[in-house]
Amino acid sequence: MRREQGVRVAAVALAGVLLTCCGSGAGSGAGSGTTAGAGGTATRTGTATATPTPGAPTGVKTPIEAVTVTDGGLTVGVQALGGGCRRLSLQAAESATEVRLTLTTTRPPGICPPYVTLVEVTTTLHAPLGRRTLVDATTGRPIQPRTR
Repeated sequence: MRREQGVRVAAVALAGVLLTCCGSGAGSGAGSGTTAGAGGTATRTGTATATPTPGAPTGVKTPIEAVTVTDGGLTVGVQALGGGCRRLSLQAAESATEVRLTLTTTRPPGICPPYVTLVEVTTTLHAPLGRRTLVDATTGRPIQPRTR
């Protein structure tokens, strides 16, 4: 029951962030792919949207409350409020001991439909999660994964 209340509070807070983002005209689409990070850390990006907009400003980092791990530990997913023009992307920076997840909300400039819906965004890891710790890169807090 307390967890459900916490999720509701987080959803309301996220809705406020998304509405603020939508009203500011900042942000744009985020792409997907793989890049190498500093110190030998690999980064993979998943996104719930299509084509990225070149030269787009960065989005708003959103705290992650819950993570679902599927496909034998290779796929990591989060649910967050999206909709309208808002695009959600999930990046995973992997190391031997942890996977740091960053959830980013962006939107293109212009007028957006004023609706919000629950969207699942996933990313695929280079190796199964196994015993590695999931960490919210925005808050630095560990995340307890749920499996399906």
